[in-house]
Amino acid sequence: MGSSKVLAGALAACGVLVVLPGSAAAAEVRIHDVQGAGRVSPLLGQRVSGVPGVVTGVRTEGTAPGFWFQDPEPDGDPRTSEGLFVYTPDAPPRVAVGDVVAVSGTVAEYYAVGDGEQPETTPNQSVTELSGANWEVTGTAPVPAAEPITPDSVPDAYAPDGELDALPLDPARFALDYYESREHMNVSVTDARVVARPMRTAR
Repeated sequence: MGSSKVLAGALAACGVLVVLPGSAAAAEVRIHDVQGAGRVSPLLGQRVSGVPGVVTGVRTEGTAPGFWFQDPEPDGDPRTSEGLFVYTPDAPPRVAVGDVVAVSGTVAEYYAVGDGEQPETTPNQSVTELSGANWEVTGTAPVPAAEPITPDSVPDAYAPDGELDALPLDPARFALDYYESREHMNVSVTDARVVARPMRTAR
């Protein structure tokens, strides 16, 4: 997936890619700023502070505990996801669905790798997340409504040609871009056909 996989500070052993620490600008950073309009965050490796949102899901078990949160005030750009995952490997997160949070952490890209793979060699795409995070719960709010995904929502063409990490998303033309633009967001499907049993990739 391009040069982003070989940036300094890659933690290949656990499949998480980060760059040497930095800090985002002092202006308020929101989830869509972290996600950006492509597959790799424009803030990769930077420390962001006070990113606001509402908790939409919590995972307390397994190899990747953490929580999802979503910005209830989208930016209107169909390419930028409004959801984000906060990875908390040391302990299950003490948050609940509906909590309003302000999260600080380092922007990372997680690659699920198989046996013998490294982030720079796996064909899998990354998912954007915050690591080394801390947060403040400032109240409660309704969870952003789930966006319905229907057969008519998803484009027929699967993916564009070329180096995917280097291309801006085009969710109106490509299915892979459509799903990437909704990464970590609250969505719903009805009467979906299951074609394979789910697989778990350990960190």
